Amino acid sequence: MGLLGRLKTLSVDKLSASQYSRRIVIMAQEHRNSRTALFDDGLEEGGLRPSSSFSHETDDHDNDKAVHTLQDRVLFLKRLTGDIHEEVESQNRLLDRMGNNMDTSRGIMSGTMDRFKMGPCILEARLKRNYEYLTFEVLD
Repeated sequence: MGLLGRLKTLSVDKLSASQYSRRIVIMAQEHRNSRTALFDDGLEEGGLRPSSSFSHETDDHDNDKAVHTLQDRVLFLKRLTGDIHEEVESQNRLLDRMGNNMDTSRGIMSGTMDRFKMGPCILEARLKRNYEYLTFEVLD
């Protein structure tokens, strides 16, 4: 637990103002000492510093808490990526169906357009035949 966390747990009601301020100073010194011990080269020189069991237990507790929080986040991200994967698969199936429907529609439209293209030729041929009949009737 960091300095701020320990300050939050310190009860003001049980201590006088001077005791409270002394306790804050001691906690700040312990915090500074723990930070300097982290980056100190004393281990290379063989100088191990004894640590209190309280700070060791709180560090273990904080580490366990952080591990559990990290596990929860990993599980959340796994579920989220699984949901995203399912959504992508669903969207791909939808797009495939839309593509197939578009191909079918394109085939129907091209058949209709071919009929319209042939339409004037057919109409023209019919008019020409009717004109020939009409001229044949008139000439007879």
